[in-house]
Amino acid sequence: MATVREVLDSLYGALLPHIPSIRNARYAVNPLWVCAKTGYWGAPGSGFLAALLQRLRDNDYMLLQKPIGKTHGLLWWALSEYDQQHQQHQSQQQQQQQEQQQQQQQQQQQQQQQQQQQQQQQQQAAEGHHAALEAVGRKGPAAVPPVVVPQGPQTMVTTMGRTEKQQQVHAAHHHQHKQQQQEQQKCKQPSEASLDAASGTTHGQSLLGTIGQDVLQQRVAGGWDLMEASASVLKRQKLDAELFSPQSYCNIFLAAARLKYDDDPEFIECLLASLVSCPGPFQPQDISNAIYALGELYNTEDDGDMGNGGNKEARKAAETEITDPDRLDVEAPNTSYGAKTDCCAGKQSLGSLPPALAQHLRSLAVLALRIGLHKFNAQGLANTLYGLARLGLRTGTGAGGTAVQDQGLLRAEVPTGGTTGVQYAAQEEPVSVPRSPASPPANEDGASLQGPEPKQQQQQRQVCQAQPSQQQLLLQQQPSPVLEELLPADPHVALCLFVSHLAVHIKEQLERNPAHYNAQDVSNATWSLANLGYEDQSYYAVAVEAVLHGGCMEAARPQVRHRVDVVLGLQIQYLCLLVLNMLCVLVQDRVLPCIPNP
Repeated sequence: MATVREVLDSLYGALLPHIPSIRNARYAVNPLWVCAKTGYWGAPGSGFLAALLQRLRDNDYMLLQKPIGKTHGLLWWALSEYDQQHQQHQSQQQQQQQEQQQQQQQQQQQQQQQQQQQQQQQQQAAEGHHAALEAVGRKGPAAVPPVVVPQGPQTMVTTMGRTEKQQQVHAAHHHQHKQQQQEQQKCKQPSEASLDAASGTTHGQSLLGTIGQDVLQQRVAGGWDLMEASASVLKRQKLDAELFSPQSYCNIFLAAARLKYDDDPEFIECLLASLVSCPGPFQPQDISNAIYALGELYNTEDDGDMGNGGNKEARKAAETEITDPDRLDVEAPNTSYGAKTDCCAGKQSLGSLPPALAQHLRSLAVLALRIGLHKFNAQGLANTLYGLARLGLRTGTGAGGTAVQDQGLLRAEVPTGGTTGVQYAAQEEPVSVPRSPASPPANEDGASLQGPEPKQQQQQRQVCQAQPSQQQLLLQQQPSPVLEELLPADPHVALCLFVSHLAVHIKEQLERNPAHYNAQDVSNATWSLANLGYEDQSYYAVAVEAVLHGGCMEAARPQVRHRVDVVLGLQIQYLCLLVLNMLCVLVQDRVLPCIPNP
């Protein structure tokens, strides 16, 4: 029976001659999607991937000029998958090389130890033989009968002397050879200082040119120019809601986050503006995916607000937490008192997020409230908080969740009936983040090559298609949604209230059904709230209860358990600091009398 790779090789080989004659982008993008899903990009030297990318480049990227959501979304997602799989392959090769080097070093050490042991044994035998000869010489020839001296030790001594001399000569030759190699390297390769000083020389230019060519070749091989062409098309053309679904936007956001495509904020702003104005239907994971991707895209490696900094393994575990829930490294939250007092003072910026995107992020929060937090699964809620924490948002609201609700600033969730003017998808099964794109489109209208849909979805689709005019009349008669009623206009204040609402909702769910949250969800949500500066200790008390008695940590490995312990332990330390600060204030009030106002 043929293996999967053999079948793919035959299919790739059959398609390869027809690639230059492709006239529709979907026939070049769909094979890329297949390669990304299977993780197999063709046999070495087959040229299958290069032929597909070259066809998309032909005639000034003519095949990418139509702004079709599935075409561009699948292209971005497939290229990001290729980059990740290529990096994983390189890291595996490096690990194998390191393991081989370690094995070689261990073998060399074992050989050296064996040689040393043999030399010690030979020395001990030679010393014993010399001692015996000396003892015989002291007693004299008359007292002792003549003894035939065995030839074995003598030959051993002579061979021992020869081997020592040979080793010394060999070591001297080896030392001279190393010195000659070092001198040649010094002559051939200038130092960093000399390279900087002589950067205008021909040698420096050629060296820098080769480095630049390597980077350029890597970018071309990874299809970076195709993504730039796609971005330019999507920026200058108006995106049709019928051809661009929310999932297509999220696929591009997730791919841009993986590739750190943050040099074009205008492109991201254009996509976000189109996403929040899209009529839908929206699914909960569309909101959580978009916020998570923005957090990964605009977070920096040396973000000081993130405590120990962002760890790549942590981000990857948060990204694939359903399939691999235990790869999340420990990241301690930032519990410094100074950072939290700065947030309490009213930090009006959103970390590393460009100001132009802050209002769109607020619109995503409003959409989440309109959909209803009860429709989000545990993973979606945790990833939403995770994205906001990576963006650098800091609340410092204390027990602000309850207080804000009491003041009426954060209103109750709007029912998802027919009164908002925004379409929403029916309830669906939980989908892991990032959600893989749907099956490749079969035509330019975005029709999918999926199998048969469930009966309920088919009935809903038939009803929607049978009565298009009635839906349009209802939407025209209904009042337009007033998004500003749910959250304040200021993005920072609005997102702080959104965080409080998320925390209260998660706390209520942990109180009612803690088993609904697995170890990864509790870890991500608690870590994120700690970094966001959420100071309502009632949440952490409920989280501790869920960890200890709720059963959510039963399937967790020690790594995730340790991470939860670190987060909760630091929160307890911060609570102790708050108590000490309150005691100091009370002592000062008693010692230093208050001066009344005139």
